[in-house]
Amino acid sequence: MLSVDMVVLTDGSRILGLGDLGVQGMAIPIGKLDMYVAAAGINPQRILPIMLDVGTNNQQLLDNPLYIGLRQPRLEGDEYISIVDELMEALHARWPKAIVQFEDFQFKWAFETLERYRKKICMFNDDIQLLFGMMESRKEWNGSFHRNEKKNSCLFCLME
Repeated sequence: MLSVDMVVLTDGSRILGLGDLGVQGMAIPIGKLDMYVAAAGINPQRILPIMLDVGTNNQQLLDNPLYIGLRQPRLEGDEYISIVDELMEALHARWPKAIVQFEDFQFKWAFETLERYRKKICMFNDDIQLLFGMMESRKEWNGSFHRNEKKNSCLFCLME
């Protein structure tokens, strides 16, 4: 029987600031899990990357004959949430102790899914929780938060 300790899930809607890449965002959960294997020692035989294909709103992808994802506009509203609910229920039923990371979801779904599942399933969204954690830590510890506008990257420093 296959056991899974860590799942990284994306819907391809907001990949690395590039926007909606649809199923072409699959490399992101694979790369995140590679990092967890290399840096955190998670067993590579107990990880599961998931690309939840719910369509794309990227017209260039929809027009591309080589695009392998669903050729339809991205699901929205109740249709979208029902698909995510079904997936989360199945993951939790099969691997109740697995950690599920939501990766590169549009902000509207990132907040909704975090609120919806965080008390039921061991899950997190580092894009949301890390950002707010950094902002709260800055307030709490009187730290500084520096942004490099040229590289669009951030450096966070705690000060005692």
